[in-house]
This record gives sequence, structure tokens and C-alpha cells, in this order.
Amino acid sequence: MDSITVEQHLKNIDRDGFTVIDNAIDPGFVVSLRDTIRRIEAKEPNLVQGSILRTVGLLGLDPIFRRPPLHEEVLPVVEAALGPGCLLTLYDSLDVTPGKNLRPLHNDDALMPLARPHQTLVLTAMWALSDFTEETGATRVVPGSHREPGLPDYSKYQGDYQTQCVEMRTGSVLLLDGAVWHTSGENRTRGVWRLGMQVSYCAGFIRPLQNLMLSIPPDEAREYSDELLALCGYATFNGIGQVIRHGAQDVETRSPARHALGRAPLPGR
Repeated sequence: MDSITVEQHLKNIDRDGFTVIDNAIDPGFVVSLRDTIRRIEAKEPNLVQGSILRTVGLLGLDPIFRRPPLHEEVLPVVEAALGPGCLLTLYDSLDVTPGKNLRPLHNDDALMPLARPHQTLVLTAMWALSDFTEETGATRVVPGSHREPGLPDYSKYQGDYQTQCVEMRTGSVLLLDGAVWHTSGENRTRGVWRLGMQVSYCAGFIRPLQNLMLSIPPDEAREYSDELLALCGYATFNGIGQVIRHGAQDVETRSPARHALGRAPLPGR
């Protein structure tokens, strides 16, 4: 992605709290991701949230999920928004089945005890693995709500707010500022499931929601690229995250990658 396009997406996020990267994902890769998630849904325990079927922790479920967090049409915008050294914080799939959506409007950085509004600290990439339409329950957003001084009223349904339906075709990616208010729409079809993949990132100095350094077995993590390991937290950030080892003669400072995986230290970010 060129710098002019990245800058336009950043302007959209700053103004509205979200942006859409149209047709970002190769159709063949979309099919492979969708088929893999459907296979996992059939055999793995899942979280059911009203009409939404959520499969958590995708990174450790199949090697195919190692590529999306590093995607060349998505990561440049993420890094420009969050700064170098950003981390994966959540990586799930969400299947919106026909029925009433009971999830209230929410924002993805609600757990952070910070004054609002604040700089972008979380950015969620929602991958459309099927068409996101009004009928299938596309994501609904309150444009500009990332600039609000507080959080949405969780006791209210989305109809109590002025929301915008963000429709997009299969293979597109919706980027959401972690502070913007949003939710899934209602799937009003008679049997079409709306599948999305949520790849969320946080700034490098924030503690991720999902601890990938402990969730992914070391033998599996050793197969990851340096770039993916860094997103999982195996690199230091401005000196933060060093491992201290006390030896017989001295104290040694190690990188997480060297200490945990025996890998060469990753470049500090």
C-alpha cells in the first residue's frame, strides 16, 4: 500500500473513527480462511453470544492464520495509526447467524482506564469473509464517537443511537479505532451466516487482551517469522519487556525471543 493511500485511511479514522479497505484480500485466500473457520466451528468449543458464534484464539488453531496479521494491505495502516512496535491483542472470528442481535454498542478499548478522548491505542481490523450488508448484519458504527468524553450506555440497544451501517463486499477490511462505538447489525436473512474475522492490534506499550506469548506453545512459536513473533510480544519496545537472568558472575539482559525460544534477539521496536 502506498503512502498516499495510507494517509487517506488515517484521515478517515481520525474524522469518523473507521475506514474501509475495499477488496484488500485475494479471493482464493478468503475462501481458504472461510473453509478453515467453518471446519473449526464444527469441532471446536465456541462462545455463543446471542446470535453470534465466536471462535477465539485463531492464531493457534491453524497455520493459515499466521498470514492475516501481517497482511500488506492492512498492517501499514495499523502501524501508521498505532506506531511501530504495535502488538496483536485479540484474534477471533465472529459468525453472525440469523436472529436478533443482543449485543449493545461498545468500544474495543473500554477496559482502558484513561480519560477520553485519547490517541488511538487499539485498532481493530474486521475482515469480511462474506458480504457485509444491511440484511446480513453488517457492522454498525456511530461515526465520530471516538471523540466522545465517555462510553456508550450499555443498557441501550443500537436503535437508541444514530448508527451507520458499514456495508462491504467479501475480501474487504473495516478498520475501527478502538474508541469508536459499534456493534454487529441484525442478520435478517433466512439462513445466510455473516462471517467476519477480527484481528485487533494495540500500541506497543499496552498490555494485550490475549497473552499470545503464553497461549502459543514454544515449539509452534519457533516456526513463526520474526515479524509475527514481534506482533506476539517477543520483541522489546523502547527497552520495555527485557528478560533479566542472574548468573553466577553477573546479570544478563536478554530479549524475550532469545530467552523463551532460543532465537536471535528481534530488533527493538
